[in-house]
Amino acid sequence: MEQPYTQEHLVQFIYKETPVLETFEIEDALENNAVLANQCATLMSAFNKLPEVKLNPSNQTILRLLDYSRKPAKVSC
Repeated sequence: MEQPYTQEHLVQFIYKETPVLETFEIEDALENNAVLANQCATLMSAFNKLPEVKLNPSNQTILRLLDYSRKPAKVSC
């Protein structure tokens, strides 16, 4: 019986978040199901258009965080 893959499955596959066995199953399904392959290609196209996420904060952001961390905590009762 063939697994009905959803867009969520395909997104997880694109982001490499699927378990190894499921990855192989999806790859096999993509080879044998043109509709699924088309859906995956559409999602992959959208994924490739997303901007890269900047994971490094600016120096100003780091300094603000350090300044904030040096302030004493406000305690209320």
